[in-house]
Amino acid sequence: MYGIFKMELQNNRYKTMWILATFDLPTLEKLDRKRYSRFRSLLIKNGFMQLQFSVYAKFFPSFLQGMATAKNLKSHVPPAGNVMLFYLTDKQFGLTENIINGKMETEYKNNTQLEFF
Repeated sequence: MYGIFKMELQNNRYKTMWILATFDLPTLEKLDRKRYSRFRSLLIKNGFMQLQFSVYAKFFPSFLQGMATAKNLKSHVPPAGNVMLFYLTDKQFGLTENIINGKMETEYKNNTQLEFF
């Protein structure tokens, strides 16, 4: 029985996904700063966590949920600047190496993702 459960967990790591949102938006003009702030707030309202400046990530239990959120984000991208969305499986995101001040960190400090077993 345990073997089947373990295999299901491993398979789910390929079906669940993360969206990594990176952006470089202009902030010289007052309107640009407002658009930047609005886009950043949208990410936070949608549950994205900040990994670095202008780099946010969110876990999705299914591909369809991730795509629905990505569609919403794309409709709110400011007209100027650069926004990139990366789609990663949970397995791929789990291979991320986070090196801070020359030391390897095993997890992100502000990760609010909960796991239930």
